[in-house]
Amino acid sequence: MIKKICTLTLVLAGLAFTLGHAGAPSPAKENASGNTNMIPLVADHFRGRHYLWSVVTSNFIRGPLWEQNKADPPLSPRRALEIAERQAFLLVPDSVRFNPQEIVLKRFVGVWFYVVQLEPSNPRAPAFGGPMEPIKIVVLMDGTVADRFEQ
Repeated sequence: MIKKICTLTLVLAGLAFTLGHAGAPSPAKENASGNTNMIPLVADHFRGRHYLWSVVTSNFIRGPLWEQNKADPPLSPRRALEIAERQAFLLVPDSVRFNPQEIVLKRFVGVWFYVVQLEPSNPRAPAFGGPMEPIKIVVLMDGTVADRFEQ
């Protein structure tokens, strides 16, 4: 187990170094150690704009790992949905509710995370008075939401 964690840390460190020097977006915030190396996780399109969901390397690897011998991930899909809905109301304040479309479990270099797709609903919205273009929210296994950058 320790060997896997060390290998994962080295892989992520190398990836972060590469991304940090390959035009990755500069985040507005840093973690406590001042590390701004970002790992891009998901590209998204919403309301005519392009976004990249990314996370600081140290934040990505600090979360609980989903061990292969465990039946369930550290964060349940239900909890990931609740977290994503809370974040969605901050990003789409003109929505009155969100209809879940899909909750996808993804893995990047041995670290699992969720991509939750929600359909905002607003009775005053154009196109048949209700549903709008879906939005994606990236939720990490520690319950935090990845950072979203406009491209």
